[in-house]
Amino acid sequence: MIAIDAALVLRDLWGKLEAGERRRLAELVRKGRGLSDREKAELKRLVAKLELLDAGRRFVPIVGRRRRGRR
Repeated sequence: MIAIDAALVLRDLWGKLEAGERRRLAELVRKGRGLSDREKAELKRLVAKLELLDAGRRFVPIVGRRRRGRR
């Protein structure tokens, strides 16, 4: 169940980007450490658009809920 909940959160995040932005983000991540300053700025902009901190907050109740259920 945790995997399904996580997949739904990640799908929502990925959906915040347009198709071209998703493609470009994948290209930049694949390129890795050899990014120019311009590419680094573009990567930061795309990652900021994903709002990863909010996603982390959405994961905490999911994990906590599962843990409490096992005790």
